[in-house]
Amino acid sequence: MIQLNLLPDVKLEYIKARQRKRMVIGTSVIVSGFFITIFILLFIFVRFAQKEHLSNLDEDISKTTQELKSKEDIDKILTIQNQLNSLPALHDQKTISSRLFDYLTQLTPTQATISEVTLDFSENTLSLEGNADQISTVNKFVDTLKFTGFTTSEEGVSDDQKDCVLQTIDVQGVTNENTKTCRAFSEVVLQEFSLEAEGGSSTQSGKPVSYQIKFKFDPKIFANIKADAGQSAVSLKIPNIISTRSATEKPGALFVPK
Repeated sequence: MIQLNLLPDVKLEYIKARQRKRMVIGTSVIVSGFFITIFILLFIFVRFAQKEHLSNLDEDISKTTQELKSKEDIDKILTIQNQLNSLPALHDQKTISSRLFDYLTQLTPTQATISEVTLDFSENTLSLEGNADQISTVNKFVDTLKFTGFTTSEEGVSDDQKDCVLQTIDVQGVTNENTKTCRAFSEVVLQEFSLEAEGGSSTQSGKPVSYQIKFKFDPKIFANIKADAGQSAVSLKIPNIISTRSATEKPGALFVPK
């Protein structure tokens, strides 16, 4: 049997376009319905389920708070806990005052003695009172304090001189001159001295003279530093003092001939 398509081409195109339109509309309706369903589910969750969840959390918080308040001495427990938490920081900030005895042993000339020490960590000042065999010994003591340096050996720190006043000195026992160190003491002042010791004996007879020296120190020399293995946390570098300040600084001639 022979079949003939009697529909014109325009009619065929119209039918195909209508089918495509129906397909697009149907697909759009399905996709829109899917997203509308998701929106409705999210709205229900936010409006009801999440609200109920937050309400349950508030009840749990209130219940736990009441349980804590009902415990005896809860304020004391919390205070102790806070104090325990602050202990590591306080430990790092504490000063190691026991180093003072080692420092004085290294700094004090053999001909001088110390009778009284006043150490003030709030002002970073140190005052020394004592006796010496002669005035030159006291001057040497003062010069030693002025030019003494220090180095630190802190674990995990490569540059131990980044936060201090640097100076270059000739260190005792070191053949290499011009050693760069941090300045340990500043504003060293010989506040008073007496040419006669107690009992009226004079320096000409070889008896000690009394003195009082006051100066400031770098806080790092008493800091709680965790040193590298086998090294001291802080090491003083004592300068080679020839005599008094005038000899140490080697001033030039003040008057010269014409």
